[in-house]
Amino acid sequence: MKSSGTAVVLEIVLGFLGLFGVGNMYAGRTALGLIMMISYWVFQGINILLTFLLIGWVTGFLTWLTYTIVGPLLATQGVEQHNQRVLAAQTPRPSAPGGPAPGSAGWQ
Repeated sequence: MKSSGTAVVLEIVLGFLGLFGVGNMYAGRTALGLIMMISYWVFQGINILLTFLLIGWVTGFLTWLTYTIVGPLLATQGVEQHNQRVLAAQTPRPSAPGGPAPGSAGWQ
């Protein structure tokens, strides 16, 4: 079982350093985490170019703010899905009524 609090802290604290996506990687969503990391820096690169037009200061902040809000939400959702899969794998499945299923070890 993973903690959604840990995922949120990873997203927010490392997000201040520009490393968005780590909380999603912790949650088991490695591809999403990498996409968030790479896309954040691509967008910030575009924002740096836009600073020459002065709008980059606004769009850069809005990009950071969006990733700061969306990242923890996605990480929390990923942890919940991970924990549901873990619980489903640990829960024993009842056998079918009338005995074992055809093809199983107890079937004759």
